[in-house]
Amino acid sequence: MAEEHGLSFLEFIEKNLNEEEELNEALYRKAVIRKGKKKLKWYSDKPGFKIQYDKNGIPHEKRITGAERRRRRLGQRTGKVKRAAIQGKIQLRQQLSNRLGKMTGIRKGAKNTGTSLNAAKSFLSKEYPIMDDKFNITDLES
Repeated sequence: MAEEHGLSFLEFIEKNLNEEEELNEALYRKAVIRKGKKKLKWYSDKPGFKIQYDKNGIPHEKRITGAERRRRRLGQRTGKVKRAAIQGKIQLRQQLSNRLGKMTGIRKGAKNTGTSLNAAKSFLSKEYPIMDDKFNITDLES
């Protein structure tokens, strides 16, 4: 079939490969850890765009509107105040997530640290009390 168009098979493949290289896809996947499990998350490399999934679960780029940009900025402002209240728990989960990332090979320094992967997963899934700035144990989840 490629012979009908005057191209050999190798020329046809080279032409198609060059066309694919010219396509600059802006979507890429990144491995993240959520609740002790490795997940793949879609990102866009274009500034001002977000990822939105259609009804079949296929990701697409969509431009962030001015109104949404404003809502995000205001939400970040209130989120900053709320995050300050549970910063200790956030840091604890961040350390555990980094440890799991190293064990699974997502983050740098990937080596077995000797801790059990299942123990770390169960710790991430449970609610534990934390210490506040004055070293008082508090449970912010209840």
